[in-house]
Amino acid sequence: MGGALARRPAHSAAGALALLLILSLGLASCQRVWVARPAPRAEVSPSVRFGAEPTIRVRIRETVTTAELASGRALFVRTPGSGTVVLHGSVRVSVEGGVVTLTPTGAAASGVVSAGELRVPAGDGRLLEIAPTSGSLMVDGVAYPGFVHVVPRSDAGPAAFDLIATMPMEIYVAGVIARELYPSWRPATFEAQAIAARSYALHERARAQASGRRFDVESTTRDQVFGGETTLPVALAGARATRGVVLTTEGEILRAYYSSTCGGRAAGATETWPSGTGFEFNHAPPLRATTRTCDCSASGLHRWERTRTVSELSDRLRAWGRTHRGEVARLGAVRTIRVAERNATGRASVFEIEDVRARRVRMRAEDFRVASNYPAVGAPEITRATRVPSGDADVEVRGGVVHYRGRGFGHGVGMCQFGAQQMAGAGANWQAILSRYYPGSESRRLYP
Repeated sequence: MGGALARRPAHSAAGALALLLILSLGLASCQRVWVARPAPRAEVSPSVRFGAEPTIRVRIRETVTTAELASGRALFVRTPGSGTVVLHGSVRVSVEGGVVTLTPTGAAASGVVSAGELRVPAGDGRLLEIAPTSGSLMVDGVAYPGFVHVVPRSDAGPAAFDLIATMPMEIYVAGVIARELYPSWRPATFEAQAIAARSYALHERARAQASGRRFDVESTTRDQVFGGETTLPVALAGARATRGVVLTTEGEILRAYYSSTCGGRAAGATETWPSGTGFEFNHAPPLRATTRTCDCSASGLHRWERTRTVSELSDRLRAWGRTHRGEVARLGAVRTIRVAERNATGRASVFEIEDVRARRVRMRAEDFRVASNYPAVGAPEITRATRVPSGDADVEVRGGVVHYRGRGFGHGVGMCQFGAQQMAGAGANWQAILSRYYPGSESRRLYP
């Protein structure tokens, strides 16, 4: 998503997950959306239990080859053959050719008998499930509620696997807002962020369920940053005060995008990401680019400047183009870059890039931002100081150097976090904040 930058027993959580595949408003369909993953429209199921807190599946590790799992006492391991084994509370997970190996590490807790090394074939699409006998599950030293599934990834190599953690929605929301905002920020900012994060998560969750994906959201900025359970009081209070509340539009859950700093100019979802079949949600009126008052000048990236050599930027653009099948992959050395289109707020929305052979390509401003930071052979590693923070920039090529002068950090769609904090500091509540950044949306409590 881009940002300034959750406990239920495992087996009851699993039952809730099976029951609550798609959360209904009782009005119309709801969908989840990560623009890089189109999915069928998720129709409301009349059999869904209304009013219960849903669970969410979070991919917390992707294509790793080892992970350390632990609990205070012991671990329940449910095998694909429906057997359950108890291991002492610390194991190392590895995978080889679809066989999951759990190797106990350290001393067993008092009264707990280790079953020794456990090797489990993870065939037929059935997954190994690991849960703590009590308390939280520690994954590489970070606490997560609920349980995890080990998902072998043969597509990424014989030893690669993902870890997907299933947990109650509200613990997840608290963990997200603890990472997306600064701990010193106002309670109203955390409350507004909780509602936006919950709305986004439920929207994405419904899309994942409709498409059959094994997880609902990523734990990174590809969806929302989640670093495990939090003890931050203001985050816990923000989730608790808004429990079950989401934003809606035209009877559907709104995909409530947000970013760190808009620089005073909003972007619209349709100009930033795909908007065709499978992405109809990006046409929601509250996600359009409209002129609004937003003071986010407290952000260090309210205004910024960056540079790239022509050679470096040309390499990055071509690398991005090869990965994304973009026309920019065929360009030679960049000669000029200009803003070809601006939206209703004056924000750059489309760039035209011309190379030394007079070939021209147009790119969405958000794609240009990502491509400007894209890894390329021989290009230096991008750091916080060198990253191009947003696509809202004026760009000039001069003397073999590309000069960016821009504003904001992130895509600029929906809520501006620094702007929300400024409003909260002036006394605004979450209702006022969300009304400004998602005009025309309504709030509704889905579960108590």
